Amino acid sequence: MSAATKEKEAGPVEIFRKDYMQPANFVKEVRMDFGIEEGKTTVKTELLVEKNSNSKHSKGDLVLDGGKGWREAQTERSDDCMLLQHNK
Repeated sequence: MSAATKEKEAGPVEIFRKDYMQPANFVKEVRMDFGIEEGKTTVKTELLVEKNSNSKHSKGDLVLDGGKGWREAQTERSDDCMLLQHNK
């Protein structure tokens, strides 16, 4: 049983404002390009993400939890930018 399923069965949990913390990163910009063809749709998404220097959690790496199949593109990388591609 997944954690989400267990949480639903337990009922709603009260969350207070004091329990929230500043995010480690901000998404500053989102670009989406949709390619719609017969029997196939391709979505290309680019996120501009910036570390939040005011967060005590911004010291670590940015971890994307999007499932398997992601890899770093070999063609585009700099000290402050990395392109990730998803392979099916």
